[in-house]
Amino acid sequence: MVEADAFCDRAIWRVFISHTGELRKFPRGNSYVDEVERAISAAGHVIVDMADFPASGQAPAQVCMDRIRTCDVYVGVLGTRYGSPVRDRPQVSYTELEFDTATEAGLPRLMFLLDTSSAEVGIPASNLIDHEFGTRQEAFRKRVQESSLLTQSFTSPADLGRLVERSLRELADIRRASPATPATIVFGEIPHEVASFEQRPELQDQLINSPSSHGVIFCAYRRSRRRKEPARCRHSPETAGGRMASGRMGQRRNARPADRGTWSARDRGRDRSRRLRKLLGAAPAKLAGI
Repeated sequence: MVEADAFCDRAIWRVFISHTGELRKFPRGNSYVDEVERAISAAGHVIVDMADFPASGQAPAQVCMDRIRTCDVYVGVLGTRYGSPVRDRPQVSYTELEFDTATEAGLPRLMFLLDTSSAEVGIPASNLIDHEFGTRQEAFRKRVQESSLLTQSFTSPADLGRLVERSLRELADIRRASPATPATIVFGEIPHEVASFEQRPELQDQLINSPSSHGVIFCAYRRSRRRKEPARCRHSPETAGGRMASGRMGQRRNARPADRGTWSARDRGRDRSRRLRKLLGAAPAKLAGI
């Protein structure tokens, strides 16, 4: 599906073609749907058509809707015939059901309408006029034209093919021009004593929304409880002047771990906070509690 997803320079889309039967048959030898398929292939995408669906134990309407939801783009080709009504929903045809499903799924919809004012469209009158559901088709075409979509009219298969291929390429250009989502960068790491820490979403949101964060997301945490036992130190009591090692004796504030012995979790947290302040130049209030 189309997401939020980001399109690469050579993205391959699954393009669903929605049409009625006469547009597949006529004109003989090079029908309207033939030209649509050629245009989709020329643009480098995959054709999805209800006529190619395999046999299934599901209802045709359900299979159709499921397939549309797996596609990336919907191409609707509307003639003058309404199409076959859905078995369990006779008030709508499969063509209109496909349009509604694509709308609900949020797919880009490229709509092309046969120009009924043209004197010659290559379809016999017996297949062009829908005596049974012609009124429904007129209402459907009007609904599409009055929607927020920009529709295109065509009078020949070659004309339709050019419009479809150009529309697909323009859609690809629009997707490529969209600003890419910045990469998420995480500074620091949660201490190994994961069970004794809990995340602070409110502080994380404050950092993300801060002007000084520049889109960098931090992993904020706090100790849920304080350990009472003294931290271990590699220094012996003799080298410490006879005092019990507490993990902080005689240590310089900015000393490296190799010079300080084993750091406690609190020491690591304070050092990380100090490095973050230096990196961002943020006010202490913005980083309070890290």
